[in-house]
Order: sequence, then C-alpha cells, then structure tokens
Amino acid sequence: MNITLAAFGKRGYFYAAYNLAFAIKHFDKDAKILLIHDKGINSLPPSELAIFDNLHQVDENVTHPLGLFDAGNVKLNVYRIATTYFKEYLFLDVDGIVLKSIKPWYDACVKNTGDFFTDVRGSGGIEDAINYSVWAKNEDIYSEFGLDKDDTWKAIQSSWHFAKKTKDNSAMFKDAVKLNLTTFKDRKVLLIKWGRCLPDELVLGGAIARRKLDPSVDFTPIFFPNPQKPIQEVRDNYYLLSMFGNGKGHTMVKVDFKEFYDKFLLKEVFKPNGMNFKYKNSMIMRDKMIG
Repeated sequence: MNITLAAFGKRGYFYAAYNLAFAIKHFDKDAKILLIHDKGINSLPPSELAIFDNLHQVDENVTHPLGLFDAGNVKLNVYRIATTYFKEYLFLDVDGIVLKSIKPWYDACVKNTGDFFTDVRGSGGIEDAINYSVWAKNEDIYSEFGLDKDDTWKAIQSSWHFAKKTKDNSAMFKDAVKLNLTTFKDRKVLLIKWGRCLPDELVLGGAIARRKLDPSVDFTPIFFPNPQKPIQEVRDNYYLLSMFGNGKGHTMVKVDFKEFYDKFLLKEVFKPNGMNFKYKNSMIMRDKMIG
C-alpha cells in the first residue's frame, strides 16, 4: 500500500504529516509513505522523519511558479512526483487522522474499474445548481476551461485521490498544471479566495471535465466534521477524520472533534507504541490556511 502526503509552508503542516504518518503505520505497518515537502522539512528532527519511507523535496518552481506561494500547484504536481516512486498511490491531505486500517479503502480503489478516483461532491451542467461547486460561477468555469455547453462538471473535494500511473493520468495532470497557470487570470471572478492563487479543486476539476471523466466512488472515506455527528458513528463509518478549513478564528471544525484528535492520538496511537504525543491539534490549526 503506497501513501503520498505533502507538507509545505508553515511548520504545522509538517507536524500534521508526522501525526498522520505515525497513525497510518500504527494501523498498517507495511504501508510505504512518501512525503513531498519544501525546505520546511527542518521542522521535524531526523528521528521523526524516519517514519517516512521516502522524502522528496520540491523547489520554488513548484511552490512559487508565478512568484507567489501556490499550494494548489504543489498538489497538482503530486501525481508527477508520486509516480516516480509508485505505480499507484493514495494521496491524503495531512490535516486529519486515520481512525483504523485504510487498507480496505486502498484495495477498493485498486479493484475498481478506472485509474483515478477522488471525492465527487456534486455533478451537473452549466444551467444547474451543483452541490459543492463553490469556487466560481458555472459560466466562468465553462468559459475558462473551454468546456462545451453539454459537458458535465464534477465538483470535487481534493483531500484525497487515488491514481495509477497511466498515460491518460499523466496527460490529465499535465493539463491541470497548465490550466493552473493560464486560467482565471482575473482572480476577482472567483467566489472564494484561496490564498492568492487558484484552488486545486477548481483546476483539477477542469482537467477532469475536459476528459469527460467520472472519478467518483460509491463510498465516503473521509468525515468532514460539519455538520456534527456522534464521534462513535464517525469511528464506525469513516476511515479518516479531517481537520479541514481555516485554523484560526471561527473554525469549521467543532471543539469536540479537535479534542478527540488529541485524545485519540495520545491514547490509541502514540501511547501504545511507547511514544510521546508532541504535536497537538492547536499547534497544527494555528498554521492552517483555508482548504
């Protein structure tokens, strides 16, 4: 089982990556984990970096392609980098914790018909109100990505994706990287700002739509704690609990789930392995941008 994580920018993302990787290996000891990172890797000592099987540092051509920090561009380059290490992989955003073995999730993707999967939250045409299509108006999306009026837009949540190394996937992600640099030049048409650059969900959605691809799966592996659900129900029905959204002020994640993050990692992951739990939720959330 091949897992790819990405940490860049502020140190909270590296703390989150370490916590997530440790939890993955607690439940799935044979998992191979690649961490894609920038120079912020120094936030973690060598003893903790040992949890990762491979480390791949990117330069400013990836993190700052237009001179500005571009988190979306890093995520859009994950496929290119990960497939130099793996023939297939599961990518996970680092702002979350696995609640159990994720091998059934991984295996379901391997066995499924298709070579690329992610979380599709909504689907529809240019005249439709599409669930989770929050970044831009339909007419701007169709115009910027050169879509036909009969094409279907898939609104994706990009906290995870599974990809096999194929010519079609290579072409799709290459297209996505290009679209990131050439579309929505007027940022004012975006409905929500995501740093100073384009959200990868919007851009990857464009590359998916241009190929008329349906990357959906028939299960929901990640719980985004809004609206609220009982914690036991979350543990029973999901593989991963996300700490999504902004980290400061009025956060999208409720207090009880932040507290559960710390308690779960302390009592059920680190302590059984004779390890101290260092990187608490508050140390991660304070460094998070939205998305």
